[in-house]
Amino acid sequence: PAFLNNPACYNSQYVNADTNENRGTARQYSDLDLLGTSLSVDWTMPGLTIKTITAYRDVDSQFARDIDESPVQIGHVWDDLQQHQFSQELQMVGSTERLEYAVGLYYFEDDGSFSNYRIPAAPVGGIQTNAYDNDTEATALYSQVTYTPPILEERLAVLGEDELAAPPPVERPPLPRR
Repeated sequence: PAFLNNPACYNSQYVNADTNENRGTARQYSDLDLLGTSLSVDWTMPGLTIKTITAYRDVDSQFARDIDESPVQIGHVWDDLQQHQFSQELQMVGSTERLEYAVGLYYFEDDGSFSNYRIPAAPVGGIQTNAYDNDTEATALYSQVTYTPPILEERLAVLGEDELAAPPPVERPPLPRR
């Protein structure tokens, strides 16, 4: 059929497996800048260890592609992703003759953004976009204590710790049958 050779139609004429040539109409690129680092420092003394852990991550990226790789404008996509993350933890772990303990403080922050611009199935698909920002900050204090009373002669220990419990699952009635 004649329409198979029409240069305005997307068909096998644009598939070139021999040269891996891209005949797309949109600029294609991947630009990723990524940095991640962490530092952990311990101070140890008799009966006590203090530890600090610091971490940082930074992502800056932009991507574009012509997903149909033809000179016909069928599908173009552009993405932009930014993220910055920081965490800090301070731990104190120690023991005495009958007591073992761990206490800590944790801090986390994360902010970022993502935007996406697409032209799918042009010209009938229109332009589609997605964009969102995120901003998260969290802190936590945690502890665990184990005490072994002399009367138990180290056969049994009493353990205490803080904990977060998930709420019980919600029971839903079954869906009616048709």
